[in-house]
Amino acid sequence: MNNKEILVFIPAYNEENSLREVLEDLLSHNYSILVIDDGSTDETFNIVSKMPVEVIKHSQNKGYEKALSSGLSYAVEHDYNFAISFDADGQMYADDIEKFFFLAKERDADIVVGKRKIKNRFFEYFVGALTRFYYSISDPLCGLKLYKISSIAGLLPFDTKNLAGTELLIKALQRKSFRILEMKIDIKRRLGRAKFGNFLTGEIRILRVFFIIIFLIFTSKYEKK
Repeated sequence: MNNKEILVFIPAYNEENSLREVLEDLLSHNYSILVIDDGSTDETFNIVSKMPVEVIKHSQNKGYEKALSSGLSYAVEHDYNFAISFDADGQMYADDIEKFFFLAKERDADIVVGKRKIKNRFFEYFVGALTRFYYSISDPLCGLKLYKISSIAGLLPFDTKNLAGTELLIKALQRKSFRILEMKIDIKRRLGRAKFGNFLTGEIRILRVFFIIIFLIFTSKYEKK
């Protein structure tokens, strides 16, 4: 892969305990890397600024969806062919990036979504059951997603509903012209505390995503093409 083939972009909010190790692993694979520091108040930005990666710093915490949108907009502006979102918490394997890339190339996919064996929160199973029934995608909340930039550029920006990283995927799923595939992945134990909220608030946020997706499905909010 040449240096414009794929961008690995990492939304990060207060990830000082895990980010250095994640970046070192990715750099050992020679990927082009962008970190979106979403208003961190710890040492996240200082860690990133000392490493050979690109960085976008939000002046305040704008949320995961906005960080994803910033990363994909950067990929469009800098003429990357593909971009893949990668979590900063140390749960993902860098080796999966190449697997996603070759699957997308082989099957001419617009988006490839990771499929975890075990999900972090109970209500993620409800969301997965919903999207599996309507769209045959089992794990829309997985943070590992590959996007073909020429396909999704027209859907940006997409940070309008705070859907925990699923809004662009739902937009794409409701367009018949998109080829969206899943690939099974393994995950590691998270390094540090979850930034998605404690047990109760995290579950409530996922439940909110569940009901908004139901609304979007039944009101055909996004135009099908």
